[in-house]
Amino acid sequence: MRLTIHGVQIDLLLSIISQDFMRKNPDFFEAEANEDINMPTNPQELRSINGYRTAIYLKKKYVDKYKNYRVTLKAIKLWAKNKGIYSQIYGYLGGAAFSIMLAKICQLYPNYSSLQLLDRFFFIYANWVWSIAIII
Repeated sequence: MRLTIHGVQIDLLLSIISQDFMRKNPDFFEAEANEDINMPTNPQELRSINGYRTAIYLKKKYVDKYKNYRVTLKAIKLWAKNKGIYSQIYGYLGGAAFSIMLAKICQLYPNYSSLQLLDRFFFIYANWVWSIAIII
């Protein structure tokens, strides 16, 4: 469901996970992608969970100063929305892609402030050779 509250667009996602599953897999949201875990949900519900799991994974593994990461990511998303290029539905980059791209910058510059990260993000990706994958 998509809605707008006070000018902020929100994609509201829902996934139903049984209490029994969570008791058996208490670290599910913090675990790396694991094919051994059999999720009792349909594919759409699993996709709604993956965004949250990816954010936790990036925070845990790749981002030392999460507050700077979060502030910078909000600025990047705001920039992309204002330029009309923030939407996976229309073939542009979405939140997950921007998150991974920024995590790479945070790996390269772990002690940078939000403003410095923002500067590096645009400088590096403006000059990136796009035939090379971004690997974190």
